[in-house]
Amino acid sequence: MPRAVTSTSSSSLPQVSQRLTKGGSLEKKPSPLAPWQSETVDYVSGVVQLFGLPPSVGAIYGVLFASPEPLCLDEITTLLSISKGSASQGLRQLKEVGAVAPVRLQEARREYFKPELSLKKLVSGFLRDRVRPSLDSSQTRLEVIERLSRDESARKEFVLSRVNTLRVWSERGRDVLPLIDLLLSEKTGS
Repeated sequence: MPRAVTSTSSSSLPQVSQRLTKGGSLEKKPSPLAPWQSETVDYVSGVVQLFGLPPSVGAIYGVLFASPEPLCLDEITTLLSISKGSASQGLRQLKEVGAVAPVRLQEARREYFKPELSLKKLVSGFLRDRVRPSLDSSQTRLEVIERLSRDESARKEFVLSRVNTLRVWSERGRDVLPLIDLLLSEKTGS
């Protein structure tokens, strides 16, 4: 029993969604989203790109955030005009960082999803699953850079200075993660 997120806008102009076809042409069709929902999807898509995530991941979170009810995979693909593969991969990434949670609806065979609304949980999940592993692997990478830089006798002082700067950045990055968690706990209370 699919539910569409429909427009309740008083505007007489229909919303239009655009997407590129496989042939590279721009396809326009009426959007099933209300104007505020479309803006929310675009806003979240832009924000997640700042963190190196694909815009489709942001669009999926955005449409879930803007929906009053949990949505299933088919509803997400219809509302966003994306493939099931893209939606499935995006949902998997969002579940990994704790940004969405599966929901079982009574008498529904499909899995539905709802967004996590706690900023602390969203940021903590991203830091835990994306940033911390990158910082942890940076130690090994820094050791490789140091070993490779030993052959730079002509610019040794310059190279050592740059390697040291990278090491300091890495240490500060690891030091700041607990502070971000603390800051979010104090500000949001959740």
